[in-house]
Amino acid sequence: INVLRPHDYVKSWDEFEFTDGAIEALRMLSPLFRHIVVVTNQRGVGKGVMTEEALRTIHQRMIEAVAAIDAVYYCADRNEDSPNRKPNTGMALQARRDFPDIDFSKTILVGDSGSDMEFGRRIGARTVLIHPDDPSAAFGSLYDFSLRTAKNTVLELKKRETARIIPQPNLSCGRITEKQIFRTSKNIVDPDLMRTFVP
Repeated sequence: INVLRPHDYVKSWDEFEFTDGAIEALRMLSPLFRHIVVVTNQRGVGKGVMTEEALRTIHQRMIEAVAAIDAVYYCADRNEDSPNRKPNTGMALQARRDFPDIDFSKTILVGDSGSDMEFGRRIGARTVLIHPDDPSAAFGSLYDFSLRTAKNTVLELKKRETARIIPQPNLSCGRITEKQIFRTSKNIVDPDLMRTFVP
């Protein structure tokens, strides 16, 4: 979502910079998923490089700027064994407590690191690696992923569109005619495909 600062942390909103197309990408994805949540390791707080209040401000400003994120979960622990620090699953379990309709088997975990991918595997989610400089990554950016996801969703819905023949009375001539009724989803995505996007 944001541009990384090599060997440093984003310590204030002034240092926060969205990656190209990130805001548009999240807004494009929002109608396709029931929930979008962010899970992030923030060791800088534990190291004393930044305050937890500053981190909360950054997250709140990010949520307000995007207007498509349901919640942000963070772990400030320095200890790798912390149950909440990715790739451990504590933050995912907290998100599911807050949003009980989250189904990990229908979750897509999008991240830019091996730790993110391991986190996704541990909760049983599908994982998508995004990285501009990694040839093994599925996508170079969050925006590329959102475009492909939106396109695939529309194609899937088109496949599912079915025509039903429903008898309808034709009052003008006193007989029954067969009228073709096409049923399409009111939403962009079929509610049965409820998934959660966890970047």
